[in-house]
Amino acid sequence: MDKRENILFTDTFEVKDINKGGKVFDRVSRIDGRSQTHDMSLVLDINSELYPVDAGDRFKLTLASSLSTGDSKEQASFGKGEANWRSYINGDERSLADDYDYVMFGRVYRYDDASGSKVSAFVSFGGLLMCLEGDIRHLQNFVVGDTLYLLMKLLAKLGNGAMAGVTGVSIIFPLDMVKTRLQNQKPINGKLPYSGGIDCFRQIVRTEGVKGLYRGLVPNLAGVTPEKAIKLAVNDIMRGVLAEKAGTSIDRLPVMYGALAGATAGLCQVIATNPMEIVKIQMQVSATQQVASSGAGSQVTAMGIVRQLGLRGLYKGTACTLLRDVPFSFIFFPLQALFAQKMHQRIYGNDGKPSTLSVLAGSTVAGIVAAAAVTPADVVKTRLQSSSQPVPAYNGLVDCAKRIMKSEGPMAFFKGTVPRCLTTAPLFGIALMMYDMQQKILGW
Repeated sequence: MDKRENILFTDTFEVKDINKGGKVFDRVSRIDGRSQTHDMSLVLDINSELYPVDAGDRFKLTLASSLSTGDSKEQASFGKGEANWRSYINGDERSLADDYDYVMFGRVYRYDDASGSKVSAFVSFGGLLMCLEGDIRHLQNFVVGDTLYLLMKLLAKLGNGAMAGVTGVSIIFPLDMVKTRLQNQKPINGKLPYSGGIDCFRQIVRTEGVKGLYRGLVPNLAGVTPEKAIKLAVNDIMRGVLAEKAGTSIDRLPVMYGALAGATAGLCQVIATNPMEIVKIQMQVSATQQVASSGAGSQVTAMGIVRQLGLRGLYKGTACTLLRDVPFSFIFFPLQALFAQKMHQRIYGNDGKPSTLSVLAGSTVAGIVAAAAVTPADVVKTRLQSSSQPVPAYNGLVDCAKRIMKSEGPMAFFKGTVPRCLTTAPLFGIALMMYDMQQKILGW
């Protein structure tokens, strides 16, 4: 339960049914839900025009005696009482409503505790009714006649992250191609094939055409759909859970909690990331092998790589992927939240929810910092997962790192840093912006 005194109840619910029994109401949906933590049952009327929901949707429901964020004693009665409550929501001062999508103000008109440990609280929101039923421990603060606020927020769907990821990857993929070629290049007759990012870009276009810049895009899009879906959704859910435990709002989550949420997201995403990355890398470097072999590089296909590697081979280099993605998310997500909020304050002069422009700018800057910090792990991962292996082949993460250091020096671990930053920063900037826009516009 939330630690703030004004929070009477909070939990996550899943919509089990809408307008049960076939009853249809004009511009009103009656939803039946079940909570995940406290096993509560809910029947709630909502304005379906303002806030449409579907069966299977998950939402966070909070019932509060005031709109105070709990950040100061002066806010103890903020938004408490019936008079002009909407002015608190629309005003410049931050309120609890800033973390939610849908708010109603109502009064407890009935409290049924006849069955002992199981009780029911009934609330009317100007004619829209709610019945919340469950263990008395979670409803003991409800008093008939008291006023309260109902706040709802639909939780992120995996489709949000998927759509955001596809958009971002499609835009920046040529830069990712350049980054991979730079990280994987090895001296030929004592000279590196590419002198830098621009030279690499020119050579790819000259020898392979513009289509060469998009080699491996299809399997990458297939992989980035679950990868970004998992990463963004898990981070969003974890931030909500940790904010609830800390007794604060999501936008004011302590940095270490934000880092923990990000690290959890990075850990979960590797399930989808590793197979996608290894197929993408082998397709991206296949054309360079064509020069040194019989020309078979142009025949390399995604399905051919999958069949050749098998399930176990698709997870080659997983330890290195974790070493890259977990620290990246640990750094990126708290910085993104911090930078987005600071930029919003600087642009708009208030502490409201960051605007879409602030999200884009904050995500891009945070992406540059995080991408640069984990480039060494990305270089080792690229070498391990490439089909172009030295003789003898690398024997794991440590062996690969030692041999790179011995033969190429410490600067080799930062090959492709600039194109990686130019790839990752806008990718996450665009992805987070699209993710934010979907939540704001579509209500997902």
